[in-house]
Amino acid sequence: PTHVPLTPTTITTTKMVRVLINTTHQKHHVDLLAYTSITNTDALLALARQSPIAFTFVNSLMVPSWFVVKAAASQALCMADSGEMKMNNLGTELIYRLAAAGNVGPALKKFGLSNAPSTTFLVIVFDATEDQLAEVHSSIAGQVVTDFVPGSNLNKSMIISHYGITIAELNAPAFKLEDSVVTRIGSFKV
Repeated sequence: PTHVPLTPTTITTTKMVRVLINTTHQKHHVDLLAYTSITNTDALLALARQSPIAFTFVNSLMVPSWFVVKAAASQALCMADSGEMKMNNLGTELIYRLAAAGNVGPALKKFGLSNAPSTTFLVIVFDATEDQLAEVHSSIAGQVVTDFVPGSNLNKSMIISHYGITIAELNAPAFKLEDSVVTRIGSFKV
């Protein structure tokens, strides 16, 4: 099937979004799926560390738009392609870039998978085949959220605090939280 950036597509029984990303070195795609009521978080974290499939979980409370995920994924993939990743795997690198903070420990706690069953998590899978997507999907004990809209369950105050968004930005006539977050992700230097 033809995949258009940021357009929902259906794979097997799962509603997902496929984002196309071109880095200097190659073309990539990132699949984004939403789940809630996940009950096997420890097993999934272990699988994400050991699996040859590059994937991670991101707390949707911290994601105002698909574009924010695309910005962080683009940076992570560029670092991977150039051999300059700061983390051990692509999933952790994405969370590190998404958090735009120098300390990955707190970033993983705030942005990553946790034992909060009512929270919706985005499963972000890098360059996967349909079989690999099905494998990731089948390993998750949780409910697929077929109508997830980024920003619909946002924790705006936590995002403003985490990224240090100023009162001047908040009061700007054309203020968009997404723009402020992407600016911080794009300007994050290690």
